[in-house]
Amino acid sequence: MKNLGVIKSDTWVLILNWIGTPAIVIYVGAMLIEPWFVSNVESWDYVQAVWDRWQTFNAAVIAFVSSLIAFNISRFNEHKQREREFVAAKALLPHALSELTKYFKESSVFLKDVWDQLDSNPNARPVIQTPLPNPPKNYQPIFKECIKYAEPDVAEYLADVVRGLQIHIARLSDMSQTLSDPQSSMMVLPINVMSYFYSLGKLQAMINRLFPFSRNGPFDDGALTYDDYRAAYSATFDLWPEDIGDLVEFTKRAISRG
Repeated sequence: MKNLGVIKSDTWVLILNWIGTPAIVIYVGAMLIEPWFVSNVESWDYVQAVWDRWQTFNAAVIAFVSSLIAFNISRFNEHKQREREFVAAKALLPHALSELTKYFKESSVFLKDVWDQLDSNPNARPVIQTPLPNPPKNYQPIFKECIKYAEPDVAEYLADVVRGLQIHIARLSDMSQTLSDPQSSMMVLPINVMSYFYSLGKLQAMINRLFPFSRNGPFDDGALTYDDYRAAYSATFDLWPEDIGDLVEFTKRAISRG
């Protein structure tokens, strides 16, 4: 079913159901039940006369009911088809999540290298010793299909991951260019690296929430807790957040701000 004007077809069907259902109930009462009880003459003759007098209206009502049934059947079939498409796309989601996890872990190694140099010699310009990881690409068609067919809350969650990923890729690229260009007047500060670690931890925490869902578990889009971030920092990135300056307090303050 396509969009009808600026209102989606599903919305039109809901409006028709909301208006049509009580209207049909009233019609059944007034046209099919009441005539049997209001006549002093033989009931069947009076009922026939009523139906004959309102023949055009009855035909219109029957056509409306038929259309309403057809719209609901079409909506049901479309919903089922959407569910099947999402199941097919979701079957590949664990592969996409694993690819993103691998990239995030490589990103953390890159950031840790920059952090260690800044921490050991704050006045020196860090030298890139760890190659900048290549951005993931195989996840894109899988996420696209999942976003296309998922329920709105799941689709929005996946879209948030994609948006955060694009920002992270751009930040790392800018940092790499800055450190690779001796003529650049831009500086990389410890607070920059710490904020990038936080954003990276958030992305990994969101990915960790998706792994059970990708294996047919419940979908959890609740607010992330510090334990979610710590699991991302420690279990996935293999680092202690206490070793990255004030990353622990930085993360807790960011969580408290929502």
